[in-house]
Amino acid sequence: MERMTRVLEHYGYGPEDEARRQRLREILEPEADRFSEAFFAHLAADPYTKGFFPSPEAEARRKATSRAWLVALLRDPLDGGYLKRLRRAGKTHVDIGLPGHYVAAAMSFTRAYLEERVWEAAADPAEARALTGTLHELLDLSLDAMTEAYREEELRRVFLSKRVETGLIRWVERVTYGLNLLLVVGLVAMTVAITALFVSDVVEVATGRIDV
Repeated sequence: MERMTRVLEHYGYGPEDEARRQRLREILEPEADRFSEAFFAHLAADPYTKGFFPSPEAEARRKATSRAWLVALLRDPLDGGYLKRLRRAGKTHVDIGLPGHYVAAAMSFTRAYLEERVWEAAADPAEARALTGTLHELLDLSLDAMTEAYREEELRRVFLSKRVETGLIRWVERVTYGLNLLLVVGLVAMTVAITALFVSDVVEVATGRIDV
């Protein structure tokens, strides 16, 4: 919980925001079903993201998770458990191969949709500005937590790439060392052979076996 407190402080989220969150809940929770429909329509408008929902059952699950996400945004305690659930959702996006910019684009749609609902329901512009400020903090926190899985995956790939690169360099060094060793051995053997041949010729000349 201490870590989560620091995270909230980084976003400037304080007791006043938590009070405004209750007001956001009054405005936005009744919109949860309509939001899930609008959010899915946004996803289905892109042939790529629509491909992740090949059946009515998949569509229904996506709408249900979108609704549950919004309700959690408005109701769940902002603690370590909440952060873990968001990161787990982000990990799911990574696992299915969804590029990160689609997550950011989906959050941009969500932000605009919910902000419009807040402005429609707020008592006055001052309240609307205050409520949307808190809403942005909550959405930024959610986006940050979900995209952390993408950052971790990128670091993992860089780490694996470095390991492969280091392993390849070591392999090349060993092969080069072996080739150099073979070259030295070959040169030594050639030198010994030439020396032996020279000595043999000298001996044969000295003993008269070969006429000079």
